[in-house]
Amino acid sequence: MALDRRRRHGPRHRPGRLPRQAAATHRAHLLTRWHGPLGPGPRWSTRPRTRRLGIVTAPVRRRRRIGPWIAGATLVVLAAFIGVLATGGDDDGVRSTLIGRPAPGITGETIDGQAYDLADQRGEFVVVNFFATWCVPCIREHPELVEFERRQRQEGGASVVSVVFDSRTEQVRDFFDENGGDWPVVPDPDGRTALQYGVTGVPESYLIGPDGIVLTKIEGGVTADALEDLLRQVQVGDVDGEHLGDEDEAGGS
Repeated sequence: MALDRRRRHGPRHRPGRLPRQAAATHRAHLLTRWHGPLGPGPRWSTRPRTRRLGIVTAPVRRRRRIGPWIAGATLVVLAAFIGVLATGGDDDGVRSTLIGRPAPGITGETIDGQAYDLADQRGEFVVVNFFATWCVPCIREHPELVEFERRQRQEGGASVVSVVFDSRTEQVRDFFDENGGDWPVVPDPDGRTALQYGVTGVPESYLIGPDGIVLTKIEGGVTADALEDLLRQVQVGDVDGEHLGDEDEAGGS
């Protein structure tokens, strides 16, 4: 039985102006104007928002131009992504649509040049974290992800993968060199993965079960303790609607 648990949490970054397709590039990039670093790829407004932490849980169950039709399909995908970002995620139905369903695929080359495929992680829990290096709430939560991943690597309970909106790989590498973290980081320069997951802001995380099913969506920063508590709850099926404790709140007030 799906369960919706929400409470006040730290700020997140929501989309700014609508992205538009770049004209002079062989890849489909989304560009938007915002008050921050310039560069290709989707950008989010730096205007913080305070919103409720949404945790929705399901039970554990186990351009080079090739042709007008391809260009049209790309535009449809990008338009849908723009629509999701423009809504700001205020519709509860949009936020929870993946819960209890197979997780969309995440494939590609990591910032370290290694191939990654979410499907290869079957048999273990996976935390999928969407973030950006310039996002202040993301920076605040990063040490918590580092600690969570360190504990899980020792215990063998769950792995972490990050999907990043910065298209400049060197910038992302610098972020991890400075802040720590040793897990796969997959760039999402055109926003397709974010669209498939229905991401409405950063940071945003998903807990994927060993059978590849989306168990939980978390809007806002996470903590190592809160993630571990949530992981224990879904492992034993103890999803009785209890809120996370105040001591687990990340991002501050």
